[in-house]
Amino acid sequence: MTIAMPEHVDAEPCDVLRGGDGPVYFLLGGQLYVVHEILGRWIEPDVEPRRAASRRVPAPRDTGSRQRARGEAAEDEENEESEPPQVEHWLVVASVGRFGTPAVFRLQRRPAPPTNGPDTWTARAEKR
Repeated sequence: MTIAMPEHVDAEPCDVLRGGDGPVYFLLGGQLYVVHEILGRWIEPDVEPRRAASRRVPAPRDTGSRQRARGEAAEDEENEESEPPQVEHWLVVASVGRFGTPAVFRLQRRPAPPTNGPDTWTARAEKR
């Protein structure tokens, strides 16, 4: 069986199970894909301005008895402001089930802020 892939396929949301070395399985379109090989991994800045603006969550102020030194708090705020959101890319060979026909997929992970739920994953079939 041959998998026909169009020139450009939009990324679809998916669920990913990660192991120690990277993605192990992902659920895409109701089918469970098994990752056989990791071809590459890289990190890029997030270029979607609407995502970057909506993901910025102000840090809560600590007004309790455990207050930090002013210099340390100011340094933390500078680090939070200067760190842009990043997208993690994984290029993998995967198939439907263990014995399906392998294909190349690009998995993208956009980390969620700590107070805003799980990370967002998308998958896209790559033309080989």
